[in-house]
Amino acid sequence: TATNNTGTTTSTTATFTTKVSVSYVNHSGSGPTPALAAPTDPNTYDTGSAVTVLGNTTNMVVDGYYFAGWSLNSSGTGTLYSPDLAAKTYTVPAAPTTNITFYAVWTAYSVTYSTGDGTGTAPSSAQGPVTLPTTQGSMIAPAHTTFGGWTCTPGTTTGGVFTPTGNATCTAIWTAATSYSVTYNKSTTESGSVPTNSTAYYTGDTVNVAGNTGTTPMTLAGYHFVGW
Repeated sequence: TATNNTGTTTSTTATFTTKVSVSYVNHSGSGPTPALAAPTDPNTYDTGSAVTVLGNTTNMVVDGYYFAGWSLNSSGTGTLYSPDLAAKTYTVPAAPTTNITFYAVWTAYSVTYSTGDGTGTAPSSAQGPVTLPTTQGSMIAPAHTTFGGWTCTPGTTTGGVFTPTGNATCTAIWTAATSYSVTYNKSTTESGSVPTNSTAYYTGDTVNVAGNTGTTPMTLAGYHFVGW
């Protein structure tokens, strides 16, 4: 309050604008934490001003996950902010009660399983990184094959654990089973020819044993053929 030389009293009220800082945290909730720190913003912002939210400018990486954006909730829930999302800016409230903190949200890539050339039911989809199933489970192998593991892309597999670098598909590998042949032999004292069999047999197959049915039936002086 002041009085001028004419005797008039005037009153002036000071106005203060609240400024807030913006910080970023490289993880949220129970999600993974990358090795690199989150970006920093050296600016302060007035109430009602718009904060242009930063992207993943420090190139934070978590194996098997992608950066989904920033949340204002430490749990990682709610609206996500990022330069490549619809929510690119955040308006500082008119009466902020605290500085602003954005928490990084990491979303795991999906991993989908395929039976490939087999049939039946593939394992349920999961989120990476995943430990790959070691048995064929409910998948049915194509004829004369055995389950040989998985081929997964995109990503890398180490020690049975697949780490996707994008939404990925793991396709069952079916390896040709060992086949067996059937041959017939005779002694050098027998004349004639043995039967032949060009069929490939696999474990569990039934072999119909031939008789003395070569092109020229076998004979041995003084004996008759009784079997193999």
